[in-house]
Amino acid sequence: MVLGNFLLIALAVLVIIIAWAIFKRLFKIAMYTGGTIFLIIAITTAFLVMDIKDYSLKFEDSGKKIILVDGDDVLTGFRLNNGVEYLDDYTLESLSGLLQEGSYDELLGADYKVLVFRIEAIESIKANEFMINNIPLSREDALNILRSGMPYAMLNEKGLTSSGSQFGLEDKEENSKAKAGLFGTILSDYVFGLHDPLFLFSQVKEKNIYVYPDTILFKTARLVPLSFIERAISKAKEAVQEE
Repeated sequence: MVLGNFLLIALAVLVIIIAWAIFKRLFKIAMYTGGTIFLIIAITTAFLVMDIKDYSLKFEDSGKKIILVDGDDVLTGFRLNNGVEYLDDYTLESLSGLLQEGSYDELLGADYKVLVFRIEAIESIKANEFMINNIPLSREDALNILRSGMPYAMLNEKGLTSSGSQFGLEDKEENSKAKAGLFGTILSDYVFGLHDPLFLFSQVKEKNIYVYPDTILFKTARLVPLSFIERAISKAKEAVQEE
């Protein structure tokens, strides 16, 4: 699935830039501090290195749930593990119950990570409309479909259920799959795509996108100023252009 590739690339870039920003900031602080604080920074850096190594070794080949939530309700989602498994209505209802109870370990299950996207992340996308199968869909309509219990009918009204599309005729009785298809398309093109490279970072900082278990890498990343990450992205672009 294209989304899986986008996800791996985007998160890998996220890790590299965050790690570079964090290390640079930590060592800059260390130059102006005493031995005790330097020791604390050194230990923190060691844990960050371990966390990054764990991520690089496990993320690609381990199970990952990706869910969209509105408050405590899981609206849609899928699981990536050498393929795509759409979460059906029964599973979504079960996950909603676990989320409401705060049972995050059970929500994770046997997977390596759960990536949670709040509906606010979709609301924050700057594009006023999304191009789906070369058909414009307003952001408002997309949000209504993602919140709806009848997403297939709403997609059909917009002409987005033609045969051969990701919302094809075989999905007529699979509303959960149709909704997941829309969610996945928005993620691929407008969250992990190149429309706004800083968007993913800003939503992580605002906790509209978060990862469970929440490790030291992502906890520390939320402390890095967005302007610092923006400069890192700009320098990375310049380096690519020079090559």
